[in-house]
Amino acid sequence: MSSFEILAIIVFLNVAATITLWRTAARRPEKLKKKFLDRLWHSKPITPKHQPPPPLEEVLFVRKEAWLQFVSDFEDFANVVNWHQGPWRLQELPESELSKLAEDSPAYGRRYAVFHNQARLGEIEVEPDSRYSTQDPRVLVHIQLNSVRLLTHRTIRDFLVNIALHVSAADPGTVEYFRTHQKIDLALTDVLWEAQEISQFGGMGDYPGYGQIAVELSGLASFYLSVRQSWTATPEAAKWRKEAAHARFVEELKAEKRKARRDKWAARRDKWAARLSWMNTVAAALPDWMFKETRSKRAGLVMRLVGFALIVGFLWAVQAGWLG
Repeated sequence: MSSFEILAIIVFLNVAATITLWRTAARRPEKLKKKFLDRLWHSKPITPKHQPPPPLEEVLFVRKEAWLQFVSDFEDFANVVNWHQGPWRLQELPESELSKLAEDSPAYGRRYAVFHNQARLGEIEVEPDSRYSTQDPRVLVHIQLNSVRLLTHRTIRDFLVNIALHVSAADPGTVEYFRTHQKIDLALTDVLWEAQEISQFGGMGDYPGYGQIAVELSGLASFYLSVRQSWTATPEAAKWRKEAAHARFVEELKAEKRKARRDKWAARRDKWAARLSWMNTVAAALPDWMFKETRSKRAGLVMRLVGFALIVGFLWAVQAGWLG
C-alpha cells in the first residue's frame, strides 16, 4: 500500500470522526451562560414592572360584559400571586392576544412572564370563559416553563400547584382539585420520561434538553378573588396602585410627546410636499424641447429645474433692466 493511499485513508477517517463528533455536539443542549445560571440560582427575586395591555372594549367569542368584568377582576392577578411566592414572580405583558390558547381562532386574555429570581423561565396565559362573571369566574390557563430540570421537582411542583390554587378549585375533596393535581403530575412525569427516553433514531435521546413543561388548567378563580380582597387592604397594594397610577401618567405624557413629534414631522412633510407640487406644476408648463434628450426621470427632473431657473433668471433680468 502506497503512502498516498495511507494518507487518503487517514483523511477519510478524520472526516468521518469529525462528522460524528459534530452530530453528537449538535444533539447536546446549548450550554447555558453563567450569567443566566447566577440569575436563576443566586440572585434575589425581580421587582416586577407590569405592562398592562391597552383596554379592549370587546373581543371575539366573549360577551362584552364578561370581558370587561374579567379585565377588572384580573387587574391584580400578578400581584396577588407574587404576594407569598418566594423566588417566583409574575410580570404582566402588554399583549391581550394569546398564542398558546389560540388554536382554531383568536383568543384574548392576560399574559404574564414567569421569573425565578431574575431569570425568565416561561409564560402564563389566562383566558376567560365566554360567560365569565364574578359569581362564576371560570377561566382557562396555559402554563409553560423552560429549563425546569435546573430546579428541584418540589420547586416546580409547588409553583404549579400555587397557580392552580388561584384558578381552580381549592377544596381537596372536589373532582376538579383531583384532576388539576393529576394534570400537574402527568406534566412532570412527561419531563422525566423525555429526559430518560432512548430514541429509535440513532441515540437522538441520549442528550436530553433542560426540560420544558406545559400544563393547561381550567376552573373557577374564586380563591384568587377572595385573596384579592385581602391583598387590596395591604400597604403593598396601596403602594403599587400609587406607582401604577404614576407609571400610567408618565406613559400618557410620553404618548403625547410622541404624537406631538409625529404631528410636527407630518406638518413639515406636507409643507415640503406643497412646495414641490408648486415647482412641478410650473416645470410641467415648460416646452417639450427641454426634455427630448433626457434618459431617466432624474435627468428629466434636473432639466426641468434648469429650465425653470433660466426662465426665472430671464424674467428677473428683464425686470432689472439688463435686457431693456
